[in-house]
Amino acid sequence: MHDNLKALGYAGAMLSIIAGLIAIAIGRQQGPVGGVIATGAVSLIVCLGSIALLVWLARRKDRAPDYLKQMFRQRYDCCGLGLALETDAVDGVGYFNVYFQNRFERPCQAKVMIKRAHGLALTENGRVCASALLSCPGGVFGVARVPFAVPAKLQGKKRRFELTAEVSYTSGQGRQLRFRKGKTVGKAGASGTVVILAALVGGIVGAATIAGRAARLKVHYPQGVGDQLPGDVTIDTEILWQPGDEETDLNLPFSESVETDDELKAAA
Repeated sequence: MHDNLKALGYAGAMLSIIAGLIAIAIGRQQGPVGGVIATGAVSLIVCLGSIALLVWLARRKDRAPDYLKQMFRQRYDCCGLGLALETDAVDGVGYFNVYFQNRFERPCQAKVMIKRAHGLALTENGRVCASALLSCPGGVFGVARVPFAVPAKLQGKKRRFELTAEVSYTSGQGRQLRFRKGKTVGKAGASGTVVILAALVGGIVGAATIAGRAARLKVHYPQGVGDQLPGDVTIDTEILWQPGDEETDLNLPFSESVETDDELKAAA
């Protein structure tokens, strides 16, 4: 509803301005006819109402803490599921930390893909870096720490990647908890190497999907990690906050391991 109202506000403001300009142009040619005056007055009222709606939406308070906004310069969104990515190294193992945040109170199903830009899969020398299957309740903020091997020649270097996603709310979205969304990411393709499936349960049957273009990122490969994964390393999924928890500062670091779209354009 919030996103629909925002689109309605922008549309109302633009259309009323256009109608008002047309009314002014006609008034200059034909004089202040009744119809022209009425059109101008209605356009002004609609424009002011649309601006007031947009201001209210911009100042609307979230019903749940927006931890993605606190941690990342650039967040991404696919149909209500917020996403952000960073790389990390722990005990000699490289990890993709995929942060997820459901903006709605009901669970969703999602597939997220990270692949090398220009259609190349996220592989180096034929090695698949990471894949994961995770579960995420509605409204939560969490992270999936996905281990991946990094060849020695790539450690510490940067590579361009694409982030795409495909999300459906099989039980409907329910009430919206967070009102600021990140940049829209597109639908994931049929193949990929980092795949995250959020399989969530319960509620009324419904569905929502979204498609768009992939988000472009430049990822910093971690240093001092193995080019092969130890046999005992597994994917770690952690819920960092969920509805009902006390709103608190999680003391999470501001991420610097992934450059945003804007940073890539500025450096070009």
